[in-house]
Amino acid sequence: MIRPTNPTARFLAAAVALVTLTLGLSLVAHAKEKDDDANRVTIKKTAYNPATIKIKKGETVTWVNEDDKDHTVYSDDEKDKGFHSDNLGNGDTYSHKFEKAGKFPYHCKYHPRMHGVVMVSE
Repeated sequence: MIRPTNPTARFLAAAVALVTLTLGLSLVAHAKEKDDDANRVTIKKTAYNPATIKIKKGETVTWVNEDDKDHTVYSDDEKDKGFHSDNLGNGDTYSHKFEKAGKFPYHCKYHPRMHGVVMVSE
C-alpha cells in the first residue's frame, strides 16, 4: 500500500477511509432494518397486516400496534401455550422467535374475528 507523505494527502486518504467505513456500516444497518421490516406485522384497523407471514425457523416476528384500540397476539394452540402478548396499546410492540417449523395461527383475545398465521419453514 502506498502511504502519502504530505499532510494534505494523508488527510484526504484518512477522510476517504472514514467515508468508506461509514457508508459500509450504514449499508449493514440498512440491511438489518430491511430484515426486521420483512418480519413485521402491523396491527391497524382491527386487522393484522399481513394476515399470513412466512419466515424461516429461528427468525423473530414483531407485531406493532398502530391502531387506536388495544390488541393482543395470542396463539391458538392452548396446549402448547405458544406465544401470548400482554395488552398492546397504540405504539406497543411484541416479538416472538419461532424455533420450529410449522403453521402457527393466532388471534386477538379482545377481537375474536382478528386472526393471523405465522408460517415457519426449515
